[in-house]
Amino acid sequence: MKLCILVEGNSVIPPVRGEGVGRVVMLLAKGLAKRGHQISVICGKAGDHSKLSHIRLYKLKKTRVLGTKLNELLYTIQALIFLLVNGKKFDLVCFHTCQLNYPILAYLFKILSKRPVVYSTHMAYPWDLDYEEIPLMGRLSMRLRAYCKRKLDKVIAPSFRIKQHVTEYTGLEPSRIEVIYHGMDIDLFNPTYVKEARYTLGLSDDDLVILFVGRLADAKGVEYLLRAVPIVLKEIDIARFVLVGAESSGGDTIPQRWTALCRELKIEDQVVFTGALEHTTLAKLYPSADIFLLPTLMECLSGAVCEALASGLPVVSTNTGDTALLIQQCGIVVKKRNEVDIANAIIKLAKNKELRKRYSNKALEVARKELSVERFIDEYEGVFTECLGN
Repeated sequence: MKLCILVEGNSVIPPVRGEGVGRVVMLLAKGLAKRGHQISVICGKAGDHSKLSHIRLYKLKKTRVLGTKLNELLYTIQALIFLLVNGKKFDLVCFHTCQLNYPILAYLFKILSKRPVVYSTHMAYPWDLDYEEIPLMGRLSMRLRAYCKRKLDKVIAPSFRIKQHVTEYTGLEPSRIEVIYHGMDIDLFNPTYVKEARYTLGLSDDDLVILFVGRLADAKGVEYLLRAVPIVLKEIDIARFVLVGAESSGGDTIPQRWTALCRELKIEDQVVFTGALEHTTLAKLYPSADIFLLPTLMECLSGAVCEALASGLPVVSTNTGDTALLIQQCGIVVKKRNEVDIANAIIKLAKNKELRKRYSNKALEVARKELSVERFIDEYEGVFTECLGN
């Protein structure tokens, strides 16, 4: 199979710090290449080429004009031209993206090239909004994207909830939407590491470490996490909160509003901001923690939650994507935008070591069963083979 995978312009291939879409694409590309398929990846940013054994990388020129949306639009135009010129080299093209305008690009390529196209969506729109709340132009845009998705060979969603969203907002038949959970490298993320990683952060064996991994953005629920800290400390004075990530994916900036909020709440000594970390460093930090916390407001399927499960951590998170389904026996689901509920879940786990142990064992079981790389590759390969057969 000669397969081309296209990612949005902001995704780094291979990812520097394991960022979302880039991480998923690299797992897929490497897995399929090992099985003898010819894999090409189109991206706007390139990382370390030495990690791309048996994978051909096409890096399109990244435009530098004012406005992120305009940059992405120009990138998609470049991508369409590239695909039309080189499309005969590929049996099938797979789009992996969080961007909203890519279904249109995928459809244009399909009708102009007569090649099969698979679209893997990494986000759902409009999340929690009712249809009536969406502005008129937004509705028209949604209808155009919905029409384009209906014309593609297959749509892949990373969770059953996203499949429901896609079905509801596009009218696409459920049979044409495949749910495939993101794979997790359990050789890298596992509980075998001991707790040295916490020492580099000035934490001791006696501390109860609560770990957050993600962008330090409002959408990840960081404000509610920080406001939960003083509530937890009233009951658990050994609790320490470690926040891994930066303001933007792959960046190093810690937003001043979060450090200011820590000063306001007088929790500077109990909260550690590490900035973004390399994937290998992060893999050692997960099992050094006691609890994983992600009070996110929107998510397809959090890679950080999957990494935490593979590392054997009990999880506290909100009901987004299929998180509630995955952690129903190995974590606690909390309300969005509710620091009291977050704090109560942390306190419950902090006071019950046996519960944490039981959740830890179940997390490893879920990761092995639902999130293995082999299953992930098998299911994607099956979809591609089906589309080529049709």
